[in-house]
Amino acid sequence: MRAVDRIVHDTHPVCARLNVGSGSGVVFANNEFYCAVSTAVSGNSGAAVLANNYVAGAMASGSVDGEAFHAGGSASNAFVDPAARDFRLASGSVLIDAGDDTVPDLPTLDHDGNARVAGAAIDVGAFEFAASVGAPPVVTLLVADDTLLSGDTAILSWTVADADTCEAASDPAGAWSGSVAPQDGSASIADLQSDVTLTLTCANADGSTSRSVSVSVATPIDYALYLDDDGDTARGSVLLAGAGALSGTVFVAVLPEQDVDGVRFRIDGADVGESKQAAPFLMGDDDGFDTTTLADGAHVLSALVSTSNGDTITLTANVTIDNATDDDPPPDPAPDPVVDSPPSASSSGGGAVSLLGFVLLATCVVWRRRVPVTVVR
Repeated sequence: MRAVDRIVHDTHPVCARLNVGSGSGVVFANNEFYCAVSTAVSGNSGAAVLANNYVAGAMASGSVDGEAFHAGGSASNAFVDPAARDFRLASGSVLIDAGDDTVPDLPTLDHDGNARVAGAAIDVGAFEFAASVGAPPVVTLLVADDTLLSGDTAILSWTVADADTCEAASDPAGAWSGSVAPQDGSASIADLQSDVTLTLTCANADGSTSRSVSVSVATPIDYALYLDDDGDTARGSVLLAGAGALSGTVFVAVLPEQDVDGVRFRIDGADVGESKQAAPFLMGDDDGFDTTTLADGAHVLSALVSTSNGDTITLTANVTIDNATDDDPPPDPAPDPVVDSPPSASSSGGGAVSLLGFVLLATCVVWRRRVPVTVVR
């Protein structure tokens, strides 16, 4: 026989009679005997397990009194309204947390279907005090994403039931604080710079409930476009924005390569080859990009970087392509024309007249030899 967490009341002439001899397996624990106008307990307990029972009324057998039973007390102080047979426990009742948790076959639910145990120990009788007369607020607190980058915003949402007041707090202080309406709600915690724990505490006359969420805040990776001299991005890379005009074959890369899932390069909005899914993330192929495929002049180079956390970052650089060369010598200038002086004659009879001519070729002057001329009249 087992009688655990029961109520026995107003049976005449005796509420309960125990008459157990040498038998075993009888458990009588955490029960209420309410028989204010008659004998509450009579009989011989024998070998029964008697623990933490409450008796209101006369006891006819000393063998069940004392150490095994909690006797005495006022029923009006123990129960909400015993005259109306409301045996739920009153505030301050001697039966709260007065049961024995070690006896076998303890029930997991009370008479109303509420969970046992609500306090420091199981309550005596069929009802748990906290479950029957009130409880602290019920609060839930959630964060949409608990892993963010520095400067990001945490999105909180919560539910609140049976609360009179609610307060927000954070550790470190300053991220979230102040009074919060005691009802379901949400909030945005902007510009987080470090790891933080956010807490919502709600209270009523029966106590308070706190719920917390922790958010991890990491420093964002500063991706950029770099110009490399040979495709080995571990050395010799400089920022593309300060590299000057581009010519010939170039190696343009996205660095650093940490947490990058893929990169798609574009020039003037048009894709350059396929998306790169593995490092090194170079424009074109591993042999570089041939800038002679582009017209000389200004162009917009961009890279769409897909990161491991699902973000897409767009990097952009304005570049100038200049494949004109100054290594070829200029053409020779056109030669000046050859000019001869007109001949001059002497009227002296039979005299010889000489001509002097010259030729200018580039920067070289050639003088002609004197030649005798015979003039015949």
